[in-house]
Amino acid sequence: MKRILLLVVFLLNMVAVESFATHIKGGQILYQIIGDKASVALITYTNRSAVDAGVDDPTASIDFGDGTSSEYPRSSKRLINDDTYENVYMGEQHRFPGTGTYKIGYTESNRTGDIKNMSNSINTPYYVETLVSIVSGSQTTYSGPLFLSAPIFQAEKNKTFTNNISAYVQNGDSLAYKLVSCKQARNVDVSNYFIPNGFKIDPYSGQITWDNPSIEGRYNFAVMVELYRSGVRIGYVIRDFQIYVNKDQLSGQKFDITSSHSLTPGNSISLDPGNVFSMEVFFQDTANSIANLKYFGELQNEDGVFNITIEQANASARETSTALKSPLYKATVTMNVEEKHKRSMPYNLIFRGETKGSSATISNDLTIQLYIGVPVPLGINSKSAKSKANLSLYPVPVTDRFTIKKESNVSGTLIIYDIEGKDVKRIYLSNGALETQYSIELQSGTYMYNFNSDNGEEFSTGKFLVN
Repeated sequence: MKRILLLVVFLLNMVAVESFATHIKGGQILYQIIGDKASVALITYTNRSAVDAGVDDPTASIDFGDGTSSEYPRSSKRLINDDTYENVYMGEQHRFPGTGTYKIGYTESNRTGDIKNMSNSINTPYYVETLVSIVSGSQTTYSGPLFLSAPIFQAEKNKTFTNNISAYVQNGDSLAYKLVSCKQARNVDVSNYFIPNGFKIDPYSGQITWDNPSIEGRYNFAVMVELYRSGVRIGYVIRDFQIYVNKDQLSGQKFDITSSHSLTPGNSISLDPGNVFSMEVFFQDTANSIANLKYFGELQNEDGVFNITIEQANASARETSTALKSPLYKATVTMNVEEKHKRSMPYNLIFRGETKGSSATISNDLTIQLYIGVPVPLGINSKSAKSKANLSLYPVPVTDRFTIKKESNVSGTLIIYDIEGKDVKRIYLSNGALETQYSIELQSGTYMYNFNSDNGEEFSTGKFLVN
């Protein structure tokens, strides 16, 4: 009998350990390329209670996608909130065998439990990957996208959630964003994964919007952040991240903006070299006394030409502030726009408003895009009330001809922009559904398109490659 009891205790302990082995919340693989070599860093975010109970990863196995792998030691581990560790793993430079593209991957046996938008997450492996381009014999140097904030967010039930993926890149390269499925292995999606209704990402800014999530609990998502140079994709990073939807009525967050230059309905501003730009962003919470405003974005204090300060403002600074419970926060942005700031893609200024409740810190982001020396694409000017037009362009990549398929009955103009933001082709699409072929007459490279209906009610944006 004693042996049976000991066996039962042992099995119960094993079950307890297994239940804790559900600890990966999110992460990504970062890289820098020098010729045919790569410096790689894996960053993961893990559940504190599981890690403190003994389920921890002091090393990580990195698969370089060329038939080799390496065990990376953990170089740092820090607590970034009450229940999340950030872990950084780094190792020696890796040399690839030749010219080509390689998928660098990482797999861990368990995600966190009870994720709402996949099946059996407690027993589902976690997988992320990064794509790099290698040219053998070259000394080309470039870095993949970096991220300015951790991918662990808190949202509220029945309230619109906005957060920015907060990626940026150096060397004048550009980024594009799209949602992809969470994965459990290379080329294998997690079981029964779905993206909830109303969840979307802006392909230009990386701003995530989730319209009124209705079910509390954990959700995981994955965003592919694509890196382009001179119109050609040279890599990507997939960031797997987690959002926890809390009960409603926790916060009453509000942003307000004043600007020296016109702000489009899509929160974009067009600037030219020589402009002196200034903007004030106000943030308050109408339902809580503990709130804060932070900045995650580009250009901060660069060479003294861009400056941002955040401070508490007097309630009288805005008429709307008099009845608010939290302090009124004001971010002041000033910039002397110079020729060196011109680039094809916008600069993202990301302001994060936070409210600390009894059980969670709720955050929402306001993203302002600065287009310097290039026009704001038409789709960015669109009001959020517009609906997405059912329009597609194929095949991709395009060679000498392409087909536009429009299933909506509205008419409008489709405008094609090159990677520098220049308007290079316009096509008028008449009323009614159509599927029509056109000559491309464009040089090789990456292009963006915007369709705006004549009645102002529908729009569509996209990107395609010409070979």
